[in-house]
Amino acid sequence: MSGLLDLDAGSRQALEYDAILEELADLAATPEGAERLRAWTARADRAWIAAEHQMVDEMVRLRSRLGTALPQGLPDSRSVLRALRVEGLVPDGRSLRGLAQWLQAAAGLRAELGQAKAVSCPGLRGLVREVELPEPLWREILGAIGPEGELSDEASPALARLRRARRHAIERLRERLEGLLRDRELAACVQDEFVTERQGRFVIPCRADGPRRIPGIVHARSSSGATLFVEPLEVVEANNEIVELAEQERAEVQAVLRRWSDALRAVRPAVERAVEMLVRWDTVQARARFAERYGAICPQPGPEDVWELQQVRHPRLEAHRRERGTRAVPLSVAIEPPRRALVLSGPNAGGKTVALKTIGLAVLLFQSGIPVPARAVRLPVVERLRADIGDHQSIDADLSTFSAHVAAVARFLREAGPRTLVLLDEPGSGTEPAEGAALAQAVLESFVASGATTIATTHQARIKQWALAHPQVLSAAMDFDVERLEPTYTLVPGAAGISAGLEIAARLGLPEVHVARARALLDPGAQAVESELRELRRRLEAVEHERRQLEQARRTLEARARALAERAAREREVWRQEAERKLQAALAEARELLQRERAQLAALVPRDLLERRVFRATERIAAKLRAQPAGPEPEGPSPAPSALHPGARVRVRSLGREGEIVELAGLRARVRLGQAVFSVAVEDLCAVESTARTPPTPGGKARVGVRAAERPPVGGELVLVGQRVAEALEALDRFLDRAVVAGLAEVRVVHGHGSGRLREGVRRFLAAHALVASQRPGDAAEGGEAVTIVSLHQPE
Repeated sequence: MSGLLDLDAGSRQALEYDAILEELADLAATPEGAERLRAWTARADRAWIAAEHQMVDEMVRLRSRLGTALPQGLPDSRSVLRALRVEGLVPDGRSLRGLAQWLQAAAGLRAELGQAKAVSCPGLRGLVREVELPEPLWREILGAIGPEGELSDEASPALARLRRARRHAIERLRERLEGLLRDRELAACVQDEFVTERQGRFVIPCRADGPRRIPGIVHARSSSGATLFVEPLEVVEANNEIVELAEQERAEVQAVLRRWSDALRAVRPAVERAVEMLVRWDTVQARARFAERYGAICPQPGPEDVWELQQVRHPRLEAHRRERGTRAVPLSVAIEPPRRALVLSGPNAGGKTVALKTIGLAVLLFQSGIPVPARAVRLPVVERLRADIGDHQSIDADLSTFSAHVAAVARFLREAGPRTLVLLDEPGSGTEPAEGAALAQAVLESFVASGATTIATTHQARIKQWALAHPQVLSAAMDFDVERLEPTYTLVPGAAGISAGLEIAARLGLPEVHVARARALLDPGAQAVESELRELRRRLEAVEHERRQLEQARRTLEARARALAERAAREREVWRQEAERKLQAALAEARELLQRERAQLAALVPRDLLERRVFRATERIAAKLRAQPAGPEPEGPSPAPSALHPGARVRVRSLGREGEIVELAGLRARVRLGQAVFSVAVEDLCAVESTARTPPTPGGKARVGVRAAERPPVGGELVLVGQRVAEALEALDRFLDRAVVAGLAEVRVVHGHGSGRLREGVRRFLAAHALVASQRPGDAAEGGEAVTIVSLHQPE
């Protein structure tokens, strides 16, 4: 079964549920949210309960990051939404501005959720995601309507024009009237030298008893009768013009409001969804604020037969104690199978009734999606809750307290079932004790048999004995300090509380002789039961004392472990910071060294370094050529030693190019190939028949003079677009080597725009390269910033 929790009016009142709802309404940010929270109801739907608590928990975490997401002060939107449902009805400016403020708040929520990406709040995001906002419309309304509902000149060009014309007309009229006031001939007629307004027309104050009167229309007389407010005839037309402009202005204002109203009416479903979303958000936010106020948690539905409340507090009692500067004592209770009932016993004013109300209200809050002030909560979902707490005496119904209790319990018995929670305060009280105890036991047995979960308080020794002996009933005592005769408001499971009535009477001043006589008159059986309960109580106190010592030892060990963990964390942080400092220092030193090396490299570019780099490039190219199958082109004969002299034409076998010997040095020769000079072995040379130079390739771009089947040509352009930086720089390095070998003075590197990473990597690489003389971005015709033009060193 799902739907609303079955909660009768008496139980609702006994548990002070409406007072909690009123407190929630006070925490709401909107009138609509407050109204909805006052009408809030508990549910018996597990899915609804889980979803509501999940959403409130998300709101608590979101507020810890953003603060209050929905601000106070949004006006009531209900009247303007009702007006938009009536075709042709035009709300006033203040109402339209208020509705625009709601839409602005919805947009603000969406923006804040977009910024809080680190906060997991799928429920809240889903709430906002489905809303469509007519953003240009509400921005226009807020920009053109003032806080009091007045329209600014920006509302429409016609309105600005009419207001401007009216202002100018008023200025002209005032000047004419002020001129009349300064006229010496009319000085005896004028009462005061100021221009005022009566009934929408500008007038001047004249003396009622003056020697003459200014021709005009009297619009009003002062309360004393001494002053007449006269509109001179000569300004009647000017006043008529101002009145007409004012009427046109009002008509234009109404037209603008109608235009906005019609625009909002056209998107009314979206507007109403946005308002409903904010009201829903407000109810969640108010419950989150309740959780923050009381340190409450958002539990999820637990197993069907497990009831566990750890350190639960009654929020009303806590607020009352807080006002008095004290704190409420939290209550812990657990009921697990096979237990179906809990019997609380203890002295008067020991906290039994407060405990009963606290448990019942915790269940109501839980099934209302309202956070529960507790440290931990595991509760099942009940379908019906009944509470008989307090004095139900009714003069009108001719019912005594006992009769009212019996009538309520009889109704509860008829309605009880497996998913029912029944709370009974002192069942069987108000009549003869023995009969009352028997009746209470019979009632409790019936509730246990029905499968209902029952929690009851009692003073009856018979009920205490029954609870201790029954396998489905848990007996618990409200702790009482026998030495100081004061309650501790602590629930002790597995025990039965002592009533301590005679001890309390003696402490309150009843003479000892009467207390002693009362003890003597006690039934021997009752005395024996009370004595056994006291002994059991004493033993439980010893066990509780040992438990508290163990708990204290546990807390001490936990505190020590936390302190050690914090100390280790601090030491790790110190070590981390020291390692970070050393690493940064090492990196700074390495960067400085690298900058110096780059500067030296860029400044010097030694010739021998250039030659070694070119030689390594030629060796790599030659190795590749040697790995290829030989072509059909025959090699020339080795030259005679006499043929090797500066100026002689030779062919370099490994490169497949012809050149001119520049210098001989033992077994090596320096040969000019194009514009570059290479150092090669003499045995790598062969004689050539012709001294004609290799003609340039079409297009003016030099190419390496090797056999076409063996080597690809090298052009003056390298395209790196789409490559990663590392592989692009490797390709660029090989390209520069081949370009120098090919004798190119300038090449073009195409890296594209992209994110800029490839361009910056290429230009940093070129700045430190030994073969690069200079670099520059391409001009507009060459490709702009997508291209870098590189000038290469020209060895001698």
